[in-house]
Amino acid sequence: MADNDLIIPVKLILDFTLVNLNSNNKPFTITIPAKTVGKVLSVWKPIKVGSNYKWTFTWSTSLSDSSKYLNLKNYSLPFFKHSSIKLTQKPGGIFSHKGVFAYDFAMPIGTPILAAKSGRVVMVKDDSSIGGNDKNFLNQANYVCIYHADGTVANYAHLNTKGVLVREGEFVNQGQLIAYSGNTGYADGPHLHFELLNTGTATQAIGLDWKTLSGDILTIKPVLGKWYKQLTRLLL
Repeated sequence: MADNDLIIPVKLILDFTLVNLNSNNKPFTITIPAKTVGKVLSVWKPIKVGSNYKWTFTWSTSLSDSSKYLNLKNYSLPFFKHSSIKLTQKPGGIFSHKGVFAYDFAMPIGTPILAAKSGRVVMVKDDSSIGGNDKNFLNQANYVCIYHADGTVANYAHLNTKGVLVREGEFVNQGQLIAYSGNTGYADGPHLHFELLNTGTATQAIGLDWKTLSGDILTIKPVLGKWYKQLTRLLL
């Protein structure tokens, strides 16, 4: 069975191997609804009663809801246009974004962070005051996670100590001030890590339409190379 005490759905991937046991299903992926207690995932019964049996299993979870229709249009840049902000790592970047659809924006500590899309705040952390270029700091990043109507979740990470301005359960509008940037967690310098989480099959093929304050639209697709320079120029 599985419990989900969050206010949003969670995707669960369950894989298992059985010896002398029958299962009512095969390894699978399932969305666990918000505030769920005792969700039955799988039932196993002995094949030969009286003989030894065993099992091994692995599981992983991720935020968001794969049953929703993705709407990846009109994401605003998560900050005011500023001459000191540059894109330093793109989705799939070799430093820390391998297999991750995330953007790193270098910015001074204390830069205002805006909601890229309207949604509900589902997780926050802002009590950390440490960070550095060491994986031992991975769990020390301050963050805000916002759940969108299309089932995706945006993660804004490495925020400043006590720099989060919203709380769990609060609804925020696109462009609303939600936090201030910092240098907490696993980071090689002050920056904002913006990551879009999605549980659908298109996770690694997502392209965002970033909308600038001037109304310009820049479509970013990870399969193309030139978007990186385009966005960098746009932010200067």
